[in-house]
Amino acid sequence: MTPVTEPRPLLAGIRVLDLANERAELAGRLLADLGAEVLKVEPPGGTPSRARGPFAEADGASLYWAAAGVGKLSAVLDLEDEGDRDRFIELAKRADILIESFDPGYMAGLGLDYERLQAANPRLVYVSVTPYGQEGPKAAWPAADLTLEAAGGRLGLQGDHDRPPVPVGYPQASFHAGARAAADAVIALNERELSGRGQHLDTSMQEAVVYALNAAAGFPHYTGGDPPGGGDDRARPPRQRPGSFLGRAACKDGYVVVTATSNPQLIRSVPKTVLPALEAAGGYDRRLDEIDWQRLEEAERANEAGETELALAFEAVRRFFKLKTKAELIEWAWASDVHLGPANTTADLLANPHLRERGYWRMVGPRLHPGHSVRPSRSPMAELRPAPALGEHQGRIDAWLKQPTRSVAPPAAGERLGEAFAGLKVADFSWVAVGPITAKALADHGATVVRVESATRVDYVRTLPPFM
Repeated sequence: MTPVTEPRPLLAGIRVLDLANERAELAGRLLADLGAEVLKVEPPGGTPSRARGPFAEADGASLYWAAAGVGKLSAVLDLEDEGDRDRFIELAKRADILIESFDPGYMAGLGLDYERLQAANPRLVYVSVTPYGQEGPKAAWPAADLTLEAAGGRLGLQGDHDRPPVPVGYPQASFHAGARAAADAVIALNERELSGRGQHLDTSMQEAVVYALNAAAGFPHYTGGDPPGGGDDRARPPRQRPGSFLGRAACKDGYVVVTATSNPQLIRSVPKTVLPALEAAGGYDRRLDEIDWQRLEEAERANEAGETELALAFEAVRRFFKLKTKAELIEWAWASDVHLGPANTTADLLANPHLRERGYWRMVGPRLHPGHSVRPSRSPMAELRPAPALGEHQGRIDAWLKQPTRSVAPPAAGERLGEAFAGLKVADFSWVAVGPITAKALADHGATVVRVESATRVDYVRTLPPFM
């Protein structure tokens, strides 16, 4: 009888050397979530990430490190010391992935650059995350997360256009870069299965931010300017269509967000639910009684609705929203076919019944953490282990050194170098943004992606600005 084997995480058996600082801590964390053994190699004083805020009030511990270090192992080596450097090279001979985020040239100065380590281990996927990439006129420029959000165009899109740009509440450039580095490393592992060889991945934090702009990059070409800022509710055509119900709206206990594609549904809801609620609350502008709502809805679907009537209708909707809580508006939106979502606070998320039902929040050591964002049907995600103490797993160095080195496997069919997903066929039935972006990423790396769409209901992503 064939013994039944327990399913293993997707990256079980993959060994990762993590030298990253706060520029790319997320890369190793994500690989650990997928089951890779991530050995965080730290200097004698520990990675700078251990001293990054915010900090716990009770014990002053770094909550950033508590999150970024989950699932990793920690060992100490002084790369400035020749003996430790030699041990690190021996570790690299047995690794599948190396992640580093030092300034360009630092690793070469230690004799630990890609060329040296590739010669020692041709199967190594060597990931470098830097502010502006390994080459180019800005490669040596100093940078912080905020300056990279600005350099990548993200900052300029946030806030009112007649005021200084507004940063996101918590720095994001390093998270974009870390996630991109992890994804690209997995893609490179797939290519290695075909070619038998690793490669050097040059990840620019600026370019990772630019990639996250998505459609915003098309506005200057088609409209002559950037899209309206995240805090700008005074946008005018051609950046947005006349009369669009712009994004955020206040409600009884905070804010909700409505997509611009919900205009027809909002119009349809006014005589059915909005006006009765306003009447019960004290009345409404009687000019609304003169509007032919079916005609206005049809005109809006044809992009021919008048601005005056739309303004009256949407002002009524805004007043209606202020009478309701976020939870009440979600129920109303479901019944009205309006694409609406709550602007959740952290407290809202912790109390969210959907996340609670899915068991999303997990106790990891003494703290509550977000769980995994994906659930593979056959391969479990890795156990969430608390971020390690400095040098907690020093013995893993000797354990690694007892393993055989990574030898070069012959390519599957001759010298196979090129697109990682060439030959992969993808049927894309996805909807709106996330799915098409994912399918595009697969196509970018050589997959043949066939997009299958409804003949009767257009994908909303085709209706979003900018317009040609």
